[in-house]
Amino acid sequence: MASQPLRTMAFAYVEMDLQAWTREYEDRGGSAEKNLEDALSSRALGLTFVGAFGLRDPLRAKVQSCVNYAEKGDLRVRLVSGDHVETAKAVALKAGILRPEEAGRLYAVMQAEDFRATVGELRRSRDEATGEVTVEIENAEAFREVADGLRVLARATAADKLLLVEGLKSLGKVVAATGEGINDVEALGTADVGLAMGSGCSAAKEAASLVLTDDDFEASLRAVMWGRNIYANVSRFL
Repeated sequence: MASQPLRTMAFAYVEMDLQAWTREYEDRGGSAEKNLEDALSSRALGLTFVGAFGLRDPLRAKVQSCVNYAEKGDLRVRLVSGDHVETAKAVALKAGILRPEEAGRLYAVMQAEDFRATVGELRRSRDEATGEVTVEIENAEAFREVADGLRVLARATAADKLLLVEGLKSLGKVVAATGEGINDVEALGTADVGLAMGSGCSAAKEAASLVLTDDDFEASLRAVMWGRNIYANVSRFL
């Protein structure tokens, strides 16, 4: 299902009386949801599988042409997704972010766990005199190699997205990031240009530089086009 690409949801159940639930999850301290999540991770529950569903979330018609237009305009598009690696890869191929001949290249498609293991963590240091905060990547040379080839980052968290944004900025790149949820706030605020979805949460919109009211990638390209147009015209005038 993931390679088609479909968002896969599996359903399962376990029979448990109310007293057992209260004893095992609500009275153990912390939230019952977190305790249940831990039990599922450790496979302590004997779940009975019901079935799996594949949800189709089709791309907009103009996405591929927009990505091609961006690449011709010296804008490099990368897909950062929390989805399964096969789902993210299939979406990137359909959108034109990842070309078939690139799919097998080193670092072209990475899972976040491998990404972190390769480039390390963010290191922040503060100058006591000026108060200026310096951010650097633990393994800067490895990040440079990854950044050259990376097209898809799957199973990514908000911290992984921020790591990618900070790393690209450390290489002297001008970085734009898109997002819609509370987890995207740091990346949107850190990027040179933060693009929030109009359907996103208010925190994301406040952290962003621009809000795409129709959630359309084409709108971000129009913003780039007009920005470059103004820059070119002012340059001619001066």
